[in-house]
Amino acid sequence: GPPEERIWRLRATHPPASALKMKEGSKLLAINHSRVHEHTPRSEIARRVAVRPVSLTFENPRTNSSADAHAGSAGNFARVVAEVVVGELREGLPPLKKDAPPLSTLSTRVAAAAAAVSGCARGGASGGATAVQRLQAAKVVEGVAAWGISAGAGVLPAWVDRLPETLLYATRLREAAAAAPARLHPLAQEPSALYQALMFCGDLGALARVGVASSSLRHLILYEALALASGGGSGGSCEEKRRASATSSPQHRLFQWVLRWGPGPLAGQRLPFWRWAL
Repeated sequence: GPPEERIWRLRATHPPASALKMKEGSKLLAINHSRVHEHTPRSEIARRVAVRPVSLTFENPRTNSSADAHAGSAGNFARVVAEVVVGELREGLPPLKKDAPPLSTLSTRVAAAAAAVSGCARGGASGGATAVQRLQAAKVVEGVAAWGISAGAGVLPAWVDRLPETLLYATRLREAAAAAPARLHPLAQEPSALYQALMFCGDLGALARVGVASSSLRHLILYEALALASGGGSGGSCEEKRRASATSSPQHRLFQWVLRWGPGPLAGQRLPFWRWAL
């Protein structure tokens, strides 16, 4: 028959393979690291199966609802590679059990996240994605809630008083803000409002443009937005602490949120952005 009809399928199983509850009609996709396709001859199949140990990768019979989702040789090849890689990584390790780590830990976290999403999305028409989006946005805003004037000791925002002395612009920015507090950008006076406005826009380019508008906005948006590279030598542990601090900073989480929920950088901006980020 035509090549598309020459497919190796599972017809029957016997112990111990029958204990796996494999579905009859499953399509054979790979043997060990070798892909099986419509042009693979019977002699090649027999030669590969005769080599022990052998690992067979099957695809469950497709249903009408899943046929379109899995269509395409590129998607099929990606799924085969993923299965083979996971099989190789699991080689020699004990089997995974649902009631033991790491699957039990993962299941607990997934269940907790699903419960939180269902609680926030109950009665809403926008679905779970919007609920997760709002939960993550609330956490980002919560990180800068104590940075504004309302949380400060005087007329200056709290983040000005907490500027690290190691920053070159810390003294200049602190003196300028103290001399003329009213000249400080209104959104810099309440960073929670600034972050909400930037997340509402959801534009990655807006983060960069607003971040270079002034020294105060640069600190609130771009400072510690990048995960610092680990240092070598005796200072490695110190650099690791700084990296952990950067990845947990509100600025870093702001970029994460916009990257996930915003439209992302334009085609011409992708390479410069990732060069800056990495």
